Amino acid sequence: MPLREDTRWLPLRAAARAWDSGPLWALLVLSAVVIAGNRGSPGEGLRFVDETRQRIEELHDSAYRFDALFVDFNSDGCPDVFVVSHSDWGATSRLWNNSCDGSATFRHIPASEAGYHVEGEPLVSGWVTRLDFNGDGRQDFWGRHGQALGARYRNGSAGAPGTVRFAAKEAGCEGYCAFGDITGRGELEVITNARQVFDMAGRQLRPGSGSPALQVVGDVTGDGWPDIVQPANGGYWRNEAGAMAWVAVPAFAGGRSMQMLLADFDNDGHLDLFHLDGPKFGNSTRGRLYRNNGAGGFVDVSAGSGLERIAASDYGNIIAADFDNDGFQDLLVSGISDSVRIFRNNADMTFSPSGATGFGPSAGRVSGAWQPGKPRADVADFDNDGRLDIVKTQFRDNAGLWRNTTDTGGRRWMKVRVRGGGGNSDGVGASVRWYRAGSDELVAHLPVLVGEQHPQTHLHTGLAGHGEIDLEVRFPSGGPVHRFAGVASNQEVIVYRNGCLLEGWMPGSGWPLSPPAGCGTGAP
Repeated sequence: MPLREDTRWLPLRAAARAWDSGPLWALLVLSAVVIAGNRGSPGEGLRFVDETRQRIEELHDSAYRFDALFVDFNSDGCPDVFVVSHSDWGATSRLWNNSCDGSATFRHIPASEAGYHVEGEPLVSGWVTRLDFNGDGRQDFWGRHGQALGARYRNGSAGAPGTVRFAAKEAGCEGYCAFGDITGRGELEVITNARQVFDMAGRQLRPGSGSPALQVVGDVTGDGWPDIVQPANGGYWRNEAGAMAWVAVPAFAGGRSMQMLLADFDNDGHLDLFHLDGPKFGNSTRGRLYRNNGAGGFVDVSAGSGLERIAASDYGNIIAADFDNDGFQDLLVSGISDSVRIFRNNADMTFSPSGATGFGPSAGRVSGAWQPGKPRADVADFDNDGRLDIVKTQFRDNAGLWRNTTDTGGRRWMKVRVRGGGGNSDGVGASVRWYRAGSDELVAHLPVLVGEQHPQTHLHTGLAGHGEIDLEVRFPSGGPVHRFAGVASNQEVIVYRNGCLLEGWMPGSGWPLSPPAGCGTGAP
């Protein structure tokens, strides 16, 4: 293996061990890390190029473009582009279908073909979550706000490649909802901010309790069960095999903003918490970063993190994503003025501005045609070159398609699609870990999540210089754990609940909902 695979993060681990010998010695070791530039950025920084007009064949603006998503709407494995309008209640929402022929170009799908209006009602306008809520393997939409409050739209795409269409509009939940398998039924469930749990048919499985607060759902205790984190209430609901117990976290403060996420920023195997602190529907006044201590608690590491002074609109969103393929999750923040910003992970729970600029609107902005502070964004590798790209709302073009052209210095990567089975086809709540081959040294760690902040559901991470890794997938809520040794990097794989691993999957061939016959020997 290349030398950097063996030694790249040894100084950071040495610094952690040195702390036991005294803070001064640890600081000296960390200083050596900084001076040596151990992060190993090959180029001058992250680089993105606006290729909207080169890639999208027919552009149509919206009266008030509000949300932008990558969504594999027709399940061919290539991310499509969807922009949701707001002020006209969906009449000018737009869908562009990825050609999926290697050209990475997009064709506009008009409402007459895609059926944006279902039963006379327009497509939901506002914050949108992409998720498969009925377990048929297709990505649906769940939205809130506006006249279509509480609506969810079922994906009816089927038949010939490229066919896209909405099948039905159904009742959703009012207000802010999160998703996970809380009870262990093997089904995706809906969690309200009053801690009520419903199944997808609207039946209540758990009553509400405690004070309502915005929440984010994920396994913060590492036991495989999704917890309900409510920083505004000062703690989280620990999920103990379906039973909930309140855990107070003295470090928590704020949490009124909708922008919050769980991510393992330091690759220690535990999900950390980041959120913007500010009024709902207003501007944040600061960023809050909490390190998960691995013992059921969190430590406030906001000061000096490089994120503490972020001022962004609550109408935007935040995403953890590895843009330079070093295995550490960077942070994208939209809603900063009329643009997005990326903060690069320094691998020590601190972040630096990436230097990637130019995400603002096109030249020639006219008064009233743009809502400053209200862009939203999403990430996916739309051209399949191994680097995460960005789609965002953008003036006049409607969608802004920004291709990642960062010099990653040959760093490796992997994409993983988890198939959870039953009513949780996306494997929401699964923990995916990449280890240095033959060891328990984490190279990267991502959870499978869904939500209106657009966390990654189809996972993509860098693997630094590792040509092969050990891949481990822990299925949620008492599900099986599968570890696959010596898996080659620079490929896309599908992992099934029964232990089947499909390697070398290529876009265009579709996502098999079930494993092939004879593949996999693990627990069903």
